[in-house]
Amino acid sequence: MRDERKIRIADIASELGVRTAAASNVVHGNTKEASDTTVREVQE
Repeated sequence: MRDERKIRIADIASELGVRTAAASNVVHGNTKEASDTTVREVQE
């Protein structure tokens, strides 16, 4: 069995150096308050 670990929003935020709330907003489609750069990085 493969050892798969779920990627958490906190992991994405930490990797990108953004707040967890910012990453969460982008993941859930609430991009009004996030910068274009943050949106692009989280979506990648």
